[in-house]
Amino acid sequence: MADPSAIERIDNLRVIGRSSDAERMIRTALAEEPQDGQLLWRLAAVLLNSKRYDEGLAAAQAAVAADPSDPNAHRVLGLLLAETGAGSQAVHAAYTAVTLAPHHAHTVVAYSYVLSRANRYEEAAEVARRAVELAPHDTDAHTQVGDIAMHTGDHEAARRAYEEVLRLDPEHAAARRALAGVDHVSRRQRKALHGLVAAGRMDPNLEDLLPLVAAVLWQLNWQMRIGYFVALFPVRSVITKGHPGPSEIRTVGVVMVVLAVAAVWWHFRGLPRGSATVLRAALRQDRFLTLTYLVMALTLVVYAVMAVTGWAAVAALIVPLAVVLGLLIIGKAIGDAIKGR
Repeated sequence: MADPSAIERIDNLRVIGRSSDAERMIRTALAEEPQDGQLLWRLAAVLLNSKRYDEGLAAAQAAVAADPSDPNAHRVLGLLLAETGAGSQAVHAAYTAVTLAPHHAHTVVAYSYVLSRANRYEEAAEVARRAVELAPHDTDAHTQVGDIAMHTGDHEAARRAYEEVLRLDPEHAAARRALAGVDHVSRRQRKALHGLVAAGRMDPNLEDLLPLVAAVLWQLNWQMRIGYFVALFPVRSVITKGHPGPSEIRTVGVVMVVLAVAAVWWHFRGLPRGSATVLRAALRQDRFLTLTYLVMALTLVVYAVMAVTGWAAVAALIVPLAVVLGLLIIGKAIGDAIKGR
């Protein structure tokens, strides 16, 4: 049997996120005790967190064989089976775990998660509420309640669950991101962006953060896009009439620069310091969004040159840029439709 002090060090490494160090320590111990169930299920848990599901599945099965009465071995086995798509087997393993440890909140949460992965949301919700009753201060239990509510479209229940997680742990990055997801689907895009930036500052490597930031930015960007095309009509009427003078071109340029700067300020107002890093990373995730902002920035440059020089030739660039922006919007819509199939 493994040294209890070694088990404690392994668990500490897992808690602080040093999975590779924990794995190295487990494998060293397993070289001396290859059938130790405590080591095997911990190895399976580390591999699960690293998304190395096939390796983890073998370790979890070995852990169950080594000690069939250990609920942790069945719990991790159920989670791994769920990730590999073996729904019925996963439910059986997780149910075995919760039968062995019916009052252990993490085991109950895992059972709820496995049920949800098997699309048995009503049962999963009931089990998640049971986990909250067992451990009212357990953030994982409340998070599971919120996740199921999101899947079933009960956004207000999801909001309450994630807000409770943040009340218990204000630095819970995943809950902050999940709450921003609720704001996104509830069309509270500015609030969602604030939440996502906060989550990104807490944990820059948070899963699925950047695609959601990009989606929120695209929704916020529609106001700027509408303003862009609305402003195009008076601008076009000036620059296409017979021989506009430099003073007219300058006036249009100044007005449009002021309006564009005001729109940018309105778009990004109130974001906390450090937001630029998260926003830049999100832009790199979405080519259409990046190109949209680039076209808008180029248009602002053209307006600035018009304001300074009054050159009509520069003003003629506005319409081609608008055409490019329109094509980008159409391309984005088509791409999203294809992804949604």
